[in-house]
Amino acid sequence: MKKILAVLVAMFPAAAFAADVWVETPGVEPEAPATTWTGFGVGLYAGWGNLNTDIAVPGDDCNLRVKRCFPGAYLDGLGHDGYVLGGLVGYDQQFGRIVAGIQGDYSFTDLSASGGIPGIAGFNAEMDWQTSVVGRVGILPHDDWLISVLGGWTWAGYDINAFAGDDSVAFSDNFDGWTLGMSIDGRITDNVYARLEYRHTDFGSSTMGTEYVSFDPTSDVATLSLVYKFNPFGR
Repeated sequence: MKKILAVLVAMFPAAAFAADVWVETPGVEPEAPATTWTGFGVGLYAGWGNLNTDIAVPGDDCNLRVKRCFPGAYLDGLGHDGYVLGGLVGYDQQFGRIVAGIQGDYSFTDLSASGGIPGIAGFNAEMDWQTSVVGRVGILPHDDWLISVLGGWTWAGYDINAFAGDDSVAFSDNFDGWTLGMSIDGRITDNVYARLEYRHTDFGSSTMGTEYVSFDPTSDVATLSLVYKFNPFGR
């Protein structure tokens, strides 16, 4: 019995010391705040796309500028691939797992469309620049990934050449129309992220500076952007 009491007495100070050690052990640090996508951003992008242009020549019409009377024709889907280079500025606001924002961008392009009607005429259209204002709404499947849909309005400048035999006419004009697309954003660092984006744009139909030839261009463009946030995402 005395041996048992001696063992208990010996254990009590050790237990008390262990309790003191447990009390003095620092607690678990609070979790860092979640990533936020709220803030202003500026970026650069590059991409590749296709300009698809339908061209209609009305029949039984004479145009004094090209000095020809044409029987009429319609060309569907004249287009060529080309590059797109530009910059963007925008603002995003996060609401839980939802992110909404607005963006403006400007591009220099190498998109073009050309073709001809054998024995009648030929055409060449080049898109020199394009600017857009779009809104976007996205969802965060993960703090570092954002999947969005976007839509807005766009404007573009075209140079057009139309020719018939030895006669030709050249003019420039601006188109405007709607644009729709989607994007996937991925965070690289606290305040830098990359964006992969696709857009389809329809500029409607226009006579492009002459009442003789009608143009109906659309474009499909994919771009990769690198964007810098004014305020870090934070953790």
